[in-house]
Amino acid sequence: MKVVRLTIEHFRGINKAVFQFDGHALLIGTNNVGKSTVCEALDMVLGPDRLNKFPPVEEFDFYNAEYLGDDGETAIPARIEVVLTELTREIELACPTHNEFWHAGERRLLGGGEADLANSPGVVQCVRLETVARYDKDEDEFEAKTYFCHGTNNLDDTYEGYDIITLKKEFEREYTIPEPQTAEEVIGYYARRIAEAVKLPAQFAALAPKVREFFEQRAFGHPADLNEPVRLREGQLRWAHNLRRKLRGRH
Repeated sequence: MKVVRLTIEHFRGINKAVFQFDGHALLIGTNNVGKSTVCEALDMVLGPDRLNKFPPVEEFDFYNAEYLGDDGETAIPARIEVVLTELTREIELACPTHNEFWHAGERRLLGGGEADLANSPGVVQCVRLETVARYDKDEDEFEAKTYFCHGTNNLDDTYEGYDIITLKKEFEREYTIPEPQTAEEVIGYYARRIAEAVKLPAQFAALAPKVREFFEQRAFGHPADLNEPVRLREGQLRWAHNLRRKLRGRH
């Protein structure tokens, strides 16, 4: 995998910074300009050992050693985010609902409503990870956890948690994730799932308009407006369970 963007907020000697990488990178600078902070940030979000330390962070890992607000109660978190491209096939299949698209030429993530650009030259699949470190006043200790930044599951279901480094299954629990916000979000999700199921991820952009047409004209047995929140939620639950049953039947 390859790190193409690193965002650091309130960590060590960096208040806020965004680094864009293209190929191999060499950090050059005088003492105390932040070189070690960049390396520590990468280790924090990607290293398999750092978060296993206790505590994983300390007071001086926060910018200016400030981890509580002026009220002495509100935690000021440190955040580190990476965008990873050149994903292995194993990662793509293990984390399908967390995959996004990175426009290498414009050095940005594709946003909502840009599904038609997913098959464009220079656009590749990516995954975003974020480590959030903070002080837990109730427990009187520092903590840090790493999360996927993007997820498109939108229903009550059983969640299987996988370690982001080893992909080893760590836990399973019931969960509820907020319902979809827009029709594009739902259409993009199912177009991507279908493309992955038939092992043709590059066809995502071609599938998206067909998925929209199906939802609008056939999914409800009559023409439907996907911009109606109630209709969108109703359809989402039905389609999700049907798609999951079909995909599981393939294995």
